[in-house]
Amino acid sequence: MKRCPQCGKTYSSEANFCPIDAERLDDLGDQTSDASDDHLLGGRFVVGDQIGGGLTGQVFKATDKETGHPCVVKWVDENVFSSPLQLQRTERELKQLERQNADAIAKILAHGRKGERLWIASEYVAGTPLNQLIAEVGPLALNRAATIVHDVGVALAEAAKLGVIHRDVSTKNILIGSSDEVHVINFGVAVPATPSVHGVPEFVAPEQVDGKPVDQRSNIYSLGAMLFTALTGRPPFEGDAEAVHNAHLHSNPPNISELIGEGTLATDVSAKLDKLLSRALAKRSSKRFMTLRQLLGELEKLAGIEPASTQRMTRTSTRPPRQKMASQEVSPKPAQVADQSMQTLLGVAAFRHDSPQAGESLVTPPSAGPVASGVEVSTEAFTQPSTPLATTTTTTALHSPNGSGLPGVSAQAEPVSQAEPVPQAEPVPQAE
Repeated sequence: MKRCPQCGKTYSSEANFCPIDAERLDDLGDQTSDASDDHLLGGRFVVGDQIGGGLTGQVFKATDKETGHPCVVKWVDENVFSSPLQLQRTERELKQLERQNADAIAKILAHGRKGERLWIASEYVAGTPLNQLIAEVGPLALNRAATIVHDVGVALAEAAKLGVIHRDVSTKNILIGSSDEVHVINFGVAVPATPSVHGVPEFVAPEQVDGKPVDQRSNIYSLGAMLFTALTGRPPFEGDAEAVHNAHLHSNPPNISELIGEGTLATDVSAKLDKLLSRALAKRSSKRFMTLRQLLGELEKLAGIEPASTQRMTRTSTRPPRQKMASQEVSPKPAQVADQSMQTLLGVAAFRHDSPQAGESLVTPPSAGPVASGVEVSTEAFTQPSTPLATTTTTTALHSPNGSGLPGVSAQAEPVSQAEPVPQAEPVPQAE
């Protein structure tokens, strides 16, 4: 087993270089990527006691030997993935998430397989699941609920930039810290609610129930259901999984202003909140906000939240700024290239291949009409060799038919002067 000293990923003993960082791999000797008796995993993680678990797998406390920091390792149950293709998709997404630095996403450190079972190592995040927080304190105030949902949306937008869509956006996968900081967990690992639908039933989008592809708008629906739950203490639809799935497809939730009660919110705020949730929870994805950024903007205006900045959304990057290539700095603009090409073309039209007489300058005569606007025609004289040529002379100028410049190019020729006839030689007298 070998490991990359740059990114920490492990590879088989046959590999020599990391395909991601092009670094030479370090040989780990007899260490393996399986969980052995000393709890060494991936040549990097020391696995400790179990600290949690549920329908998607078991969670263990661990230590990252590379950094010495505490972390967690999740062993994912095989029934989470209904096909090998889903497992492969999750592995691709986890590889992408190892590159992200969003503050609101629990950092993915590494992942691998033991046989056909997937394990995921991520940073340790202290916090209370949002569903537990709501159960303990009841419905949240508008500003607090909107801020939490807003920060979750920021994290999802960052993941979407990497081509990753969270397929189980629910209150159980949101950890709330002591200062209400947000961390999103369990990317790529959705609860198998039914054999055909994965995700917590109360928060899945209608297209997930139908088995259709998901995108940002699916996350928008889930965020709308999450905001509804945080403000009322109950999800938009309740019941068993099948009943809730059917409601997502065919029923509309009540207006949230009616559930909160009159006088709790200002009339204008209440109307705006109803409108926002109605759009976020639309059955057809085309009727919702088109992007997470649009939803975040509405939440910011509704609750007076500070707009998310790039610095707030992501951890500080240590990558130096990209330098411009020298060729990029001196390359002419397309408009300049087009202008030069036009001048060349017009120059060819102005100075045709007909040769002038010796000593005659090839210039535009005053009678040829105005020169085309924006086109510079050189008046430098082009003189011919001193040997006289018996040819015709033609001088051209660029002008429009009506004398107003472009568009329209025509050539006006001077009268052709005939060459003088060559005198005939006298006949030679015949010898007598």
